[in-house]
Amino acid sequence: MALERPVLLEAAPCLVHTAPIWLLPRLLDVVAANGLRRLVAVSSTSRFTKQGSGSARERETARRLAEAEAVVDVTCRERGIRWTILRPTLIYGGGRDHNVSDIARFIARFGFFPIAGRGTGRRQPVHGDDLAAACLAVVDNPATFDRAYDTPGGETLSYAEMVARIARGLGRTPRLVHLPRPLLRVALAAGSRFPGLGHLTPEMADRMNTNLEFDSGAARSDFGYDPRPFGFP
Repeated sequence: MALERPVLLEAAPCLVHTAPIWLLPRLLDVVAANGLRRLVAVSSTSRFTKQGSGSARERETARRLAEAEAVVDVTCRERGIRWTILRPTLIYGGGRDHNVSDIARFIARFGFFPIAGRGTGRRQPVHGDDLAAACLAVVDNPATFDRAYDTPGGETLSYAEMVARIARGLGRTPRLVHLPRPLLRVALAAGSRFPGLGHLTPEMADRMNTNLEFDSGAARSDFGYDPRPFGFP
């Protein structure tokens, strides 16, 4: 409710904003007037990984993330608010994400998972609890003021190995069906037309063999970021 009607936001010196960051700029004047002096916001590494996507929708997501981050920077500096932005990679845990949880649901239903080519693209899934801990760790840490941090998970593994671990976590024998990328693109495009699957894009098949790695060194150094290795569930 507060996101749609910012007048309902109560006075507070600190705000941790975990909703999509593009919803934040229009709230800043209200929370600044209510005494906000510290802001922690969650963005996404999709700002970088989707900016060159063949999908107009994904490029728009990257644009909105980048523009929102820029507005947060400028507006907070003008109003004397110290800000920190965290950019997680694939968030999992809780069963509500469209990445790891979707893979798990597919495997649970069909007993296999289709992968474009060999699925060699490197991934760094980050558990939601580790991201929450990062938000708390930066709140009172001056070293993190007015900075943005990439916050990947604690382990780098291939897309195929990530899927295999999800299968094993479900008590299933991993069955990865390796398909030609053009065929899987067609399947994803078709699947996106079904209710609840509108987030699917053919470009997902392209990224299965693309390395999406980010450096957590600055986060580890400045606020002791220490995410867990990937495990499911």
